[in-house]
Amino acid sequence: MIAITKPKGRELRVLLVNPPHKYKGQALGFNVYFPLSLLYVAAPIKELCKVEIFDCLVEDFEATEADGFVTYGTPIDKIRKAITKFQPDICGISIPFSSQSENGLRIAKICREIDPNICVVLGGPHPSVRYEKLLENNQCDYCVVGEGEITFKEFVEKFSTGGNLEKIEGIAYEKDGKVSCVKRTPVDNLDELPMPAYDLLNIRTYLEDPNLYKSRSAIPTKSISVITSRGCPFNCVFCSIKLHMGKKFRFHSPENVLRHLKYCTEELGINNFHFEDDNISFNPGRFEKILDLIIEEKLDIQWDTPNGIRADSLNYRIVEKIKKSGCAGVQLAIESGNQNVLDTIVKKDTVLGKVLEIVEYCH
Repeated sequence: MIAITKPKGRELRVLLVNPPHKYKGQALGFNVYFPLSLLYVAAPIKELCKVEIFDCLVEDFEATEADGFVTYGTPIDKIRKAITKFQPDICGISIPFSSQSENGLRIAKICREIDPNICVVLGGPHPSVRYEKLLENNQCDYCVVGEGEITFKEFVEKFSTGGNLEKIEGIAYEKDGKVSCVKRTPVDNLDELPMPAYDLLNIRTYLEDPNLYKSRSAIPTKSISVITSRGCPFNCVFCSIKLHMGKKFRFHSPENVLRHLKYCTEELGINNFHFEDDNISFNPGRFEKILDLIIEEKLDIQWDTPNGIRADSLNYRIVEKIKKSGCAGVQLAIESGNQNVLDTIVKKDTVLGKVLEIVEYCH
């Protein structure tokens, strides 16, 4: 952990970085996506500092192959130049998956090589779960544990005034060989959060990118991800969402979701949406109300759910509205066709008979 160095004579500068991605040659194809997590984190701090987003998946993009792996994104030398040019006081680096942590940690190291006074903060699912190891190995100065909108805003506020960063809930740090973190209670009402800071991006750059959601969706063209809820109360063995977003299902109101969709269609010119919720239909009444509003407002959109929908949360009426509201395809999260495997291994807590019923409705 570095000593806090307040910027002198200039506005606080915060750089948020989405690192390059690295895949084994036979892995699922590379996709460009809107960096939603950074957009959400940037929104509350726009009035507190000069903040920029450096998305390595679109800036000076290259694909390089070495040792059977392909790295997609900004070359390291150009990342170094961008950081040097911006001269950040704080560099926030997003690491969404453990398998993609290598490039994020490499950028953290570059920050320290450029200027040891740059405060390196890691956030996202990987640091939220592995913060102890990251801090023990001195790979960053702080980690944001869990969702970051409120935590990182407080961090920026206290950093700019020389306040005590160790007292911020949701901030993990190392001191005298001991890693500490007081976990923050997740935001209960997501409507209290500001809309993602779309104004920090060149939207056209993403919409014209040939890799935009190209292998994740049947409607990749001029599309964007939207998250209407967070958390999941289930215990599927393969899923880590409960570790960094919690088990409580929290959500935006249907009216808020509609406003967000209309903003994207009217202001950004986007009509294709990917609902990235981990369990969008957990509350069937809320989900049905969202569908009703899309239909009532006659929104000319298409949408899908790349992460799937729980079949046992649906019924014939909702399936009809799914189709009428512009759904381009339903991904039912079945996981296994063997009930015993679902019950004892996957722990999906769903009944295959219900799944088959919904499959028939969809046909």
